[in-house]
Amino acid sequence: MRRVAQVQDDVMREARPSGSPSGSEKELDERVMRAELDLMIDHRLGVDFPPDRREAMWEIRRRIERNRLKLVSRYLLGRLRRKGFARSLQGMAAVMAEEYAKVLSEEDLRAFLGLQPGQRPVLPLDEDQIE
Repeated sequence: MRRVAQVQDDVMREARPSGSPSGSEKELDERVMRAELDLMIDHRLGVDFPPDRREAMWEIRRRIERNRLKLVSRYLLGRLRRKGFARSLQGMAAVMAEEYAKVLSEEDLRAFLGLQPGQRPVLPLDEDQIE
C-alpha cells in the first residue's frame, strides 16, 4: 500500500509541480488511473510484463472507464434503477474480464483479477447499499 500511495503522490507532483495547476482534471485522473494499472500489473503479473500487452490493457481500462462513467451518469439522472444499475455493473465486470482475456493467458487473467480456477469475476455489491 505504501508503494501505491507513493506513486499517486508522484503522479500528483508531476501533474502539478509546485502546487500550480497543470493540465486538466481529466488528464490527472488518467495519469493516476494509468499508474494504478501499472502497479497492479507489476504486482500481479510482474515488472517484466511486455510493454505492448501493458498498452493493450491500458486501452481496455480506458474503454471500461468511459462505459462506467456513462453508466453512473444514467443512474444519477434517474434513467436506471438500482437493480438495473447493479446488474449493469456486474455485466461490466464480466465484459472487463472478457476484454482482458484477449490480452492475457487464462493463468495471467486469474492472477490479474485475483480469481480461483473456475471462479467468475463479480463485484461485491449489495443492491440495498446503492443510493
